Amino acid sequence: MKNIIFHILKNQYFSFKVPGKSMLPALSSRDLVYFKKTNNLYLKVNDIVLIKKGKKYLAHRLIYMSKFLSHTSNDYIITKGDNNFKSDGKIYIKNIVGKVVKIKRNGLLLKPEHIYLIQSTLYFQEIVRVNKAFKKEKVDFVFLKGLPLHLYFEKSHPRRIYADCDVLIYKKDKDKTFRILRENGYKESDNALTSILGHLKNRVTEVSFIKRVENYWIVFDIHLDAITLINQFGKLDRVYSTENIEEINTIFLNEKRHVTIQNEKYPILSPVNLLIYLTYNYFHHNFRGIFRLEFIYQLLEKKYKKENVLSEILEKIKQYQLQNFVYPVFFLLEKYYDLKLPKKLFNSIRLTDDKLRYINENILNTNIFDSEPRIEAGINRFKNLFFLSPYPLFKRLLMIFNLQIIYSVFWVGFTKLHRRIIFFARSSFSRSR
Repeated sequence: MKNIIFHILKNQYFSFKVPGKSMLPALSSRDLVYFKKTNNLYLKVNDIVLIKKGKKYLAHRLIYMSKFLSHTSNDYIITKGDNNFKSDGKIYIKNIVGKVVKIKRNGLLLKPEHIYLIQSTLYFQEIVRVNKAFKKEKVDFVFLKGLPLHLYFEKSHPRRIYADCDVLIYKKDKDKTFRILRENGYKESDNALTSILGHLKNRVTEVSFIKRVENYWIVFDIHLDAITLINQFGKLDRVYSTENIEEINTIFLNEKRHVTIQNEKYPILSPVNLLIYLTYNYFHHNFRGIFRLEFIYQLLEKKYKKENVLSEILEKIKQYQLQNFVYPVFFLLEKYYDLKLPKKLFNSIRLTDDKLRYINENILNTNIFDSEPRIEAGINRFKNLFFLSPYPLFKRLLMIFNLQIIYSVFWVGFTKLHRRIIFFARSSFSRSR
C-alpha cells in the first residue's frame, strides 16, 4: 500500500499489479496495470478507474456517473469489480485517482480496448458462423439481445467483456438448432440447481450452449420462450398465462426485421418488441445490472422516443398483461437517467394500490448496481413474480401445491442451513486457534 501511495503522489503515470480477483477476466493479478491521473471530465462509463475508498485503493469498472460529473461537491460515480456481487457505493470526485490506460499481459502491452476487441471479435466470428448455419438449415430465429444489437446500435465493439447472446427459436426447430450448435463445437450446459429439479421441470424454456474459443467462453442462450418466468421451473401458469407466452413468441418471430452488420444480415426484434423484451428482461434480472437499464435508456432517448412507438409499446404491454412487471423500469429510468416520457401515455396504465405499494417498498429501493448470488436471485425473482402477477391472490396461492416449488423451498432451506453450520464451524475453529 505504501508503494502505491508513493507512486500516486509522485507521478502522473504509475503502474503496479492489482491484487485479488475482483476484475477477472478483464484484469488478473498477473497483469501489470498502468494508470494515469485523470481529469474527471474525460471519464466515461466502462473506464477502469483507480479509486480511494477508506484506506483502500481499488481498480474497478466505472458503471454509472451522476449528472455526467459537472464538478459539484455532490457529483459521484459508481464502481464495481466485474467479478464482485457488490458495487463500491458512491465514489465522490475527490476520491477518483486515475484510470487504466494500458495493461501488460504475457509480455504484450495492451490498451483495455484491445482486450475487449479481441474478445468481441472472437465472439462475433462465432455469431457469424451460427447465423449462417441457422439460415442454411432454415431455422426460424431472432436475436433477442447480445453482441449483434450492440454492434448495430452503438456502431462499435463494447468496452467491456461480453457475457452471452440470446436467441429465440420456434419449438419445432429445437432439435435442428441443438444439432447445429453441437456440430459447431458447443456443449449443452446443465443449469439445473439439482438433478431432481431438472427432472421435475415441466417446460423447457431456455438452454445454454457453451464453447471455449482461445481464452474466452462463448455462450448462446437458446430461448424457446421469450418471456421466461423462472427457468428452473418451466411453466408457472398460476402467475402468468402460458397462452400469452406462446403468442408473444409467435409475434416476436413473425415481426422481426433484418439489419446489416459488416455486410451480413441478422434478424433482430422490431423496435416495439425489442423494448418490450428488454424491459421485461430487466424485470427478469430483478431490476439489477445498470448496463441493462442504460441500454434501454439509449434506445428510448436516441432511437425510439416517439409518441407513436411508445403508444404501441404500452398497448402491447397491456394486451399481454406485462404492465406490473415492466412499469417499474420507467420509474427507474426517470430516477437514474432523468428520462422524461409523456405522462399522458403512462396514465393509461393504472396499477392497483397493492402493486404500487410493493413496487415502492421493494423495487424502487433496490440497489440496481449490485448483482446477486444465484440462489438469492431465484428467491427474489419468485417473490417479484408472485406479488406482481396480474392474477388474483387465490389463484397464485394454488402454487403451494406445485411439486417443483415444494421441493425448491425445502432444498433452499437445507442449503442455507448447511452454509450457516459450515460458517459457524469455521468461525469456532478460528477462535479456538
